[in-house]
Amino acid sequence: MWAEELAKKIIKEHGKKKLFISTMITPSGPIHLGNLKEVMVGFLISDALKKAGAEVSFNFFVDNFDHLRRVYPFLPKSFEKYVGRSLSEIPDFWNCHKSYDKHFLEPFLQALVELNVKPKVRYVDLLYKNGTYTPVIKIALRNRDKIYKIISKISGRVMPKDWSPFMPLCAKCGKINQSKVVGQELDKNLVQYQCLCGHKGKADFSKGQGKLVWRVHWSANWKTFNVSIEGFGKDQATKGGGYDTASAIVKEIYHQEPPFPVPYEWVYVKGQGKMAGSTGIGFTPLQMLEVMPSETLIYFYERTKPNKHFDFDIAEGLPALWNESGGLTRIPFEHLVMVAQSAFSFEDILDSLKRTGYGKQVQSSKSKIQNEIKYVKNWLKDYAPERYKFAVQKSTPKIKLSHIQKEFLSNILKAVEGKKLDGEKLHQEIHNIKNKMKIPPREAFSAIYQIFLGKDSGPQAGWFLAGLDKKFVIKRLKEVIQ
Repeated sequence: MWAEELAKKIIKEHGKKKLFISTMITPSGPIHLGNLKEVMVGFLISDALKKAGAEVSFNFFVDNFDHLRRVYPFLPKSFEKYVGRSLSEIPDFWNCHKSYDKHFLEPFLQALVELNVKPKVRYVDLLYKNGTYTPVIKIALRNRDKIYKIISKISGRVMPKDWSPFMPLCAKCGKINQSKVVGQELDKNLVQYQCLCGHKGKADFSKGQGKLVWRVHWSANWKTFNVSIEGFGKDQATKGGGYDTASAIVKEIYHQEPPFPVPYEWVYVKGQGKMAGSTGIGFTPLQMLEVMPSETLIYFYERTKPNKHFDFDIAEGLPALWNESGGLTRIPFEHLVMVAQSAFSFEDILDSLKRTGYGKQVQSSKSKIQNEIKYVKNWLKDYAPERYKFAVQKSTPKIKLSHIQKEFLSNILKAVEGKKLDGEKLHQEIHNIKNKMKIPPREAFSAIYQIFLGKDSGPQAGWFLAGLDKKFVIKRLKEVIQ
């Protein structure tokens, strides 16, 4: 797997002692599977390093001191007044959490618990407020001119002459993105500022009254925590982008080597584009843990190298993903879909599985099967294409069958009554009958599906009939061929 390959390279470059893995997410909207990739890349590398005997600290930085950039589609227009305020300082519009950032963060942390992914969670707002970043802020302010030149040269950006690496928090309007530093008293941990709202004041950077701009903050975080490895989205990996700039700053200003980079591709929703909380495209981890076990969701990230493009397809793609990962019991997803809809109770489902070759799983893993059926039913309800859905009719549907269809069903009745057939053998027997009678496949199989499901299509006929109660099958066949 890719994580083991990266672990070997990391150990070769950094050794096995005190490796610090950093992951970071800004909780500005619903935290989706694309965001989860940031943490999962770190988790999988951490796991591989530990297995290789390395000493690893796995960390998740919640960048909740970043400011609200704009009023996203899921927010009311009244939120315009909070644009520019730090996410941790904005009230929760939905009134179910202490603050805006917690509204999106807490469900994500719950998902990490269910995934058994356990990073050290570090809140950036608290790191600013408790003075953790005070030394690196001072260094950045002292070296403002050098950092200015580094960013200008590497990024190619035209920097404003009054640029500062620090963004003061305005004491009047509460915004963190519209004040300019006009003076500094570093011995007192103060900067003087003037805000666009008209207010002038002083901000104490040792008490969280402002923050470093992103590229400087990133390099300062590497210095503060001696970060060894960090993953980041491909947008930061472009030439002259965030990683290049932060690497130069951490080398030239903080005199430290940048971390081992692990750039990754975004996660896309098939047919819709990149997952993004601001656009509403994507699924949250908790949503996906309603339709698949944690093992399958982890495998989704484990199977593909971080920098490779792949689409997430919850409708058509989940069956293949489930089967590749093995689910919880290695019963094929499509088979679980079939028995979940064929039976009228969980005991019926277990009996159906026994009749179709999964008796060992029934004997050893009933609780796991129960969970799998729960996932499958949720998928059928919320995401499954119509062709997967059916319902066994408790009473015989009123249908008109041709003479040859009745003869075909009569021969199936003889096969069911005469032998004890499992799903595979009954499947073969049905095809043998069809071929011997030279009945068109559509005409043959639609007769089966119509009398049991009331529709023209359904799951593989042999497995489907074998999964049903034998007495029920015989009774229904006799009713329609009379």
